[in-house]
Amino acid sequence: MSKPSYTPGPWNVYHENGSMGSSGHWGVEMSGETHSITICTMSHRDNARHNARLIASAPEMAEWIRKVVSYTTAPMADGGIEQEDIDRARALLAEVGE
Repeated sequence: MSKPSYTPGPWNVYHENGSMGSSGHWGVEMSGETHSITICTMSHRDNARHNARLIASAPEMAEWIRKVVSYTTAPMADGGIEQEDIDRARALLAEVGE
């Protein structure tokens, strides 16, 4: 497999408290040995923590989808996975540069 075009995982969720009455924000970052890279930040809203967790899981989900697609070469006769599901998974991987 070639190296992905996005920042490799794992990505981590963090919360930063605000100052002067601000409620702060949630963020997603990739932490390395010497530095970290911010993937995104979002204002503190009801669903911000859950959105951050979903975003942080993206590299792992992309890897899992890639593996499933690589093992799935044809639709299942019993109606499990259809060709359009396989095609959509491949299209999603292409969108993120896999």
